[in-house]
Amino acid sequence: MQTINPKPVGNIRTSKTAKILGYSGGYRSCHPSITCRKSCSVSYQASDLLIVNKKSSSQFLRQSLLVLMCVGFFAACEKKKDEPAIAAPLADIYLASGTVYVGLGVTTAAPSQTVSRFDGNGNFVAVLRDYTSSPGDTPVSLADYDEQHILVLVENTASRRVELVRKDGSSYSTLFTNAGLSSVLRQMRYDSAGALLISRSTAVEKFTANGVRVTMGANAFVNAPGGACAPVITNISSIANGPDGQVLMAHAFTAAAANNRVVMISKSGYATAGDCLAVLAAPTTASFPTSLLMHSSGQLLIGYGNNTGPVHEIHSVAVNSAAFGTPVKAFGDLAVLQGISKMAELANGDVLVVAAAAAFNTIEHFSFDPSTGLLTRVKSKPFITPSIFTRSVSDILIVNPGTTYPALLAE
Repeated sequence: MQTINPKPVGNIRTSKTAKILGYSGGYRSCHPSITCRKSCSVSYQASDLLIVNKKSSSQFLRQSLLVLMCVGFFAACEKKKDEPAIAAPLADIYLASGTVYVGLGVTTAAPSQTVSRFDGNGNFVAVLRDYTSSPGDTPVSLADYDEQHILVLVENTASRRVELVRKDGSSYSTLFTNAGLSSVLRQMRYDSAGALLISRSTAVEKFTANGVRVTMGANAFVNAPGGACAPVITNISSIANGPDGQVLMAHAFTAAAANNRVVMISKSGYATAGDCLAVLAAPTTASFPTSLLMHSSGQLLIGYGNNTGPVHEIHSVAVNSAAFGTPVKAFGDLAVLQGISKMAELANGDVLVVAAAAAFNTIEHFSFDPSTGLLTRVKSKPFITPSIFTRSVSDILIVNPGTTYPALLAE
């Protein structure tokens, strides 16, 4: 804010016969050099007032001209006061279009094999990375990294890796590869300590900032859990962090639908049967879990998919440090969602959901009521409408303004 306090014109002195004629300064916002309050009122100070003696006619004339100028400034200010306030910055939304799992028998469109950015209103901004020039590459998951970069988990039987991609799309590089990435890659998330957890079909791996593998003995961080969790070694379709850092895993198994479940593993990994903390069965044997989102309210959202039935729905369930509550069907309108691949939470607690079935390829916006566990569609149309960049969305990442970036777990 710039304050202008011009000096009085001429040699003006105060007297009992003087009167206030006008002002020569104040606080305005309707001109680069003049600022005003929202109401366009002027905050007068002693130095702002022009005191004119009645006997000084020449000075009176000059001050009259100044008054006319001020009237013009007022008019400009009045026009300005009705203009809308500048909105707060919106989130950036990143989409990966790649190989996707959306349940049993659900048809999806051919992915564009891209990573793209949309603004907080759902408008397309740019393509950050195009993998079509790298045969076999498909982006399957995303994670925020720092102010300038996101991470992309790339599935390729010949070159499984984690890439560092600039948020403006200007460059990319390989952050790390590792022998532990030895089966089909599904999802990448940070754990509660800042390390990377990566789910592959049969296990969950853990890595430090430098790509150093963290094992349990000679095995993956979570490998072939026993006890009530067994068996969950066929298709770990999604992972999430529990309320106290536990590893939540969704398991979908075509050959034995009774093994469709969500399990809770100790945050220290799996070593013994006691590290299997809780198990939540799918609502029916026809319900194949496809996506997990640990909501900030303490509710876990679970997406299910099956072309038979069909089953395309989201359930919510309360989670504590060692147990699941009773699930509630949060949403299941087949006209809105089919092929639920991923979910993400906005800063206000609303949820974006990917509908990746071939006839949809949309992103929907929902409000969430933790007291009832229900999702409500925000608008009567998709938040992001179909395009080549929304085909088979394998992951969605929301980056909010002001995000801080703690380092990944050190070696």
